[in-house]
Amino acid sequence: MKKAILLSVLIISGTLLSAETVYVKSTYELIKALENNKHIVIESGTYNITFNDTLKNVSAHFVKTSGTWENTEITGLQNVTFEGKGKVSIIITDPYAWVINFTECKNLTFKNIEFGHKVEGECMGGAALFQDSQNIKMSEVGLYGCGTTGLELRNVKGFEMDSSKVYKCTYYLTNFSNSENVRISNSTFENSGIFEMFSFDDNKNVKFENCLIQNNTQKENHYRPINFIDIISADQPIEFNKCVFSNNRYSQFSDSLNSLILDDCTFRSNTFDSDELLKKTKFEKKEDSQYFIIAE
Repeated sequence: MKKAILLSVLIISGTLLSAETVYVKSTYELIKALENNKHIVIESGTYNITFNDTLKNVSAHFVKTSGTWENTEITGLQNVTFEGKGKVSIIITDPYAWVINFTECKNLTFKNIEFGHKVEGECMGGAALFQDSQNIKMSEVGLYGCGTTGLELRNVKGFEMDSSKVYKCTYYLTNFSNSENVRISNSTFENSGIFEMFSFDDNKNVKFENCLIQNNTQKENHYRPINFIDIISADQPIEFNKCVFSNNRYSQFSDSLNSLILDDCTFRSNTFDSDELLKKTKFEKKEDSQYFIIAE
């Protein structure tokens, strides 16, 4: 197997690390490269990482889990950059699994890669899940359905996404819980729907900036009210700064406006623009909230 290797240097948390740069051009090579302190450059192409006997035991970090539905997890990985060269798609064909599922990982960077399902019919798994992890960065990344959730964070400390797109999801565009120091900027969230698009539960310091949120549609005649933004609990408000909400077909924006900061945001041709609470707040600062601000 032909492999090109370079040596680069990473400075992470004040520690000087030697990172081996590995070029991969097959799924087997990609999974085999899953080791700490790597810069993995992925050649243009489509990589099907659905768990199978060929990939079993190729890397100690790539494991099969059991539960209601089996999943593939990448666990315990540290100080790794995944960089796509050209057009790179990482897919799975299992409708019940997450496309990527990282657990107890630290200092990971993803650049120029798309992640999604390639299945016929509906999916029960999402695109990207990070659990119990720290310092994750995504840039020029695509996360797409038919998966249930585009991006899910569970107990993540430090997450950044820039110049990326999340689309064609059926449950949530984002679903964050018990996470902190999350920054999402210059990204697009679109063409999704049925249930809540953004869900937050017990997070700290979460901010969306210069994002475009458009063309999302709720399920009609659902048995319960559906919020475009759903905040289950919040010690700190979720912030949207200079974001554009355009052509979203939801009857209700949110019933948790006191847990939102909407700073210099634009609302254009959404059905929830006529939401009485939202409409009132656009022209009047609510006495019981210091957070909700929309610049006309």
